[in-house]
Amino acid sequence: VIAGQKDTWVDNRIGIEIFHALDVPYSQKEHVTFFDDVSFAPKLGGDHTAPLTIPFLFPEDEYDRQGLWHVIDAVSSCSLLGTDCDADLGDVGTRDGRPIRRAEATDAPRDVNWGSLQECTFFINPRPCPGRTTPGQ
Repeated sequence: VIAGQKDTWVDNRIGIEIFHALDVPYSQKEHVTFFDDVSFAPKLGGDHTAPLTIPFLFPEDEYDRQGLWHVIDAVSSCSLLGTDCDADLGDVGTRDGRPIRRAEATDAPRDVNWGSLQECTFFINPRPCPGRTTPGQ
């Protein structure tokens, strides 16, 4: 499951609930949260539109190539080919020779964003999620 620290569209707890509900052992799954890195201009954003690439509006950046696509490639390779199963999903690589803020890759995800259009407690949400933050709770 992939989340963004500044996802103002969907509450992180929804992804956390999905993570816990997946019928896969915790040793074989990870929840990856991408954080803003404002040390670069333009900043690298851990938001809902991070995986979106539209020329001139949302150009491709390191979060796409070295972050989100890296996670998708590693998970696909592991499940289909049995390779890259030990990939560091938190490693977002570098930009201009400087390290980019690591993503948090864990089997004990936490809710790090506050205030989304689709909060778990939002009145149109048909099934508010419990927001578990640790395995087994």
